[in-house]
Amino acid sequence: MPTYSENKTYSNHSADEAFQLLVRALPEMGYAVWKTRPIGWLIIANREVENGKLNATVSLRPGAGAVMNLSLASETLPEDELKGYLEQLLQMIDERFA
Repeated sequence: MPTYSENKTYSNHSADEAFQLLVRALPEMGYAVWKTRPIGWLIIANREVENGKLNATVSLRPGAGAVMNLSLASETLPEDELKGYLEQLLQMIDERFA
């Protein structure tokens, strides 16, 4: 299954703040939150797109702010399309964290 991921640091938010914000924001971005692990700052969400289903996994850890790892996977989409969806999702997250 193709997967694409990126790491990003949000220095103006703690891991807990970022987790809470993302749990609320992902549904607004078209992703259905499937599972959360608040103690580990983990979110698993899905989104139906034209050519299949996206599986998003977001994990956060404390550091100099919140350090986020975001990965998208799909059984039907090639990696270059996943990269486009990931960049789009990162842009929406950046707007929320601004």
